[in-house]
Amino acid sequence: MSHLPLYKLPPCDPENLLSRESRQRIQAAYMAAERIKIQTLSRLQTRYRSEPSRGVGFSEYLSTGSAFIDLTESTMEAARTVHRAQAAEFQKLGLLTSPISRNYAMEHRGRG
Repeated sequence: MSHLPLYKLPPCDPENLLSRESRQRIQAAYMAAERIKIQTLSRLQTRYRSEPSRGVGFSEYLSTGSAFIDLTESTMEAARTVHRAQAAEFQKLGLLTSPISRNYAMEHRGRG
């Protein structure tokens, strides 16, 4: 690419090969991932506050039962959102070479 390497990345880092638009799409995926996690936390906080006898703090509430499952699922969905965007952008450059990335791409080809 004709642009300068990204700040704090070595020149050989694959991120430097991405176009500005590709980086923007990945950044948008990061923002979508944060939105997923924030919406889940908001929903869980509402549920926590609506329960009559809480008996535990919010952080303990998040680490047990259905709240823990919901939070874990949203964290995984957020990670998938970012990874899908990264895989798509790097695949365009022919850089989807790690076994994990190839398996992930094959597994999620039909999803989303």
